[in-house]
Amino acid sequence: MKHLFLLLDKQENHDLEPIIRKVLKNEEIIIEYTKSKQEVLDYIGSLKEPHRIYSVGGDGAINLTIQKMVHTDHELCVIPQGTGNDFMRMFTNINDTETLLKQSLTAGVKKIDTVQVSDHYFINTSCFGIDAVVADHVHDTPNIPFLPESKRYVVSIIQNVLKFPYYPVTIKKNGKVIYKNRITLFAINNGQYYGGGFSATPMSKIDDGIFEVCVVDQMHLWQIPYYLYRLVKKDIEGMKKVHYFYEKELEVEIDETVNLDGEEMRMDHYHYKIQPKSLNLVVYK
Repeated sequence: MKHLFLLLDKQENHDLEPIIRKVLKNEEIIIEYTKSKQEVLDYIGSLKEPHRIYSVGGDGAINLTIQKMVHTDHELCVIPQGTGNDFMRMFTNINDTETLLKQSLTAGVKKIDTVQVSDHYFINTSCFGIDAVVADHVHDTPNIPFLPESKRYVVSIIQNVLKFPYYPVTIKKNGKVIYKNRITLFAINNGQYYGGGFSATPMSKIDDGIFEVCVVDQMHLWQIPYYLYRLVKKDIEGMKKVHYFYEKELEVEIDETVNLDGEEMRMDHYHYKIQPKSLNLVVYK
């Protein structure tokens, strides 16, 4: 199987190329530098045979890469180099490229679920609410000297929590309303982490054929920091105003942008459907 790297054309990725060629020296390697998302989609869509495709970046890079990989024989290998790297928190705490490339050579492949939203797929999370606002605007935070990039989420929380609106949400299952209220948070998760380490669904599994839904009703602004603290500690289940659903398909109505694996999408309504074991993931030891 050929090893395909579709890297954004910037200097830090060019600097990775010698490491890639050193570790995979005995493999058939293809390295392409891309300038747009459409170029990545077109390239993967044009492949005639299965490839091991490497996503080098954060959750947004993974989301882009999988769009043409779902229901194919391609293999996804993630090299986490982003701000949050939330999806890969379930599999490794290593972010060194050379170490992960070496591990990938002997790693197994696992079939995992994805979730379809209209004609788009996500692998980890779809969220809106205070957590999505934080994630959407994390890159807008000021450049604070000596602040680690991973802590930008904390700054984004402080910036956005006081001006947060409470969106009205309607959830339907088989045409029947199962939830209707204004919300602080709404997350449909295939994975366990999102938003830089939040964990509303710490028991989520990526291969069980369902997605987990966590909804938090409208709450007072002064309660939000405590709730976010509990979210980071994986300890919100059982809290007042918190609701869970375990589903394969749902319709959601909300007049707001939704965050899909770090990427923004806006539609009139959102139709979520699980795609069981639809993606081949390289799983590190």
